[in-house]
Amino acid sequence: MNRGGGVNALWTMSPGRMQISGLLASAPPGVAFARRIRYPVGMTTLDLWKKHPALVWSNAQADDSVRIRAGLLECRFPLILDIASVFGLARLREEWAALLQTADPEIQRAAPFVERILRNLERGWALALTGN
Repeated sequence: MNRGGGVNALWTMSPGRMQISGLLASAPPGVAFARRIRYPVGMTTLDLWKKHPALVWSNAQADDSVRIRAGLLECRFPLILDIASVFGLARLREEWAALLQTADPEIQRAAPFVERILRNLERGWALALTGN
């Protein structure tokens, strides 16, 4: 169990699959609330896209690559974590690299946020694999 920085988390991970079975973020002193987030192990691609249907709402038959790229551009950690739990970080890095090849201003706007999210996921993944 990881205990540090006011966070108690038990991580279960393998390539393409991740579970945070009890992430309890403590509130600052004097604040009486906490937040709990749960991610299922073994979420399928179909489960993922059902959970996040608005990514490509105009095209229900969109390819996984299109949906992953749309998810990356949302710049939301829980969404990108869900995608990483199904496809793995390597696939996210591949799709992100493909997006960076374009000169789209939206991608440039999202770049620092997505890079930070991916870097934090990679750090968390590495810590979980070492058992820390």
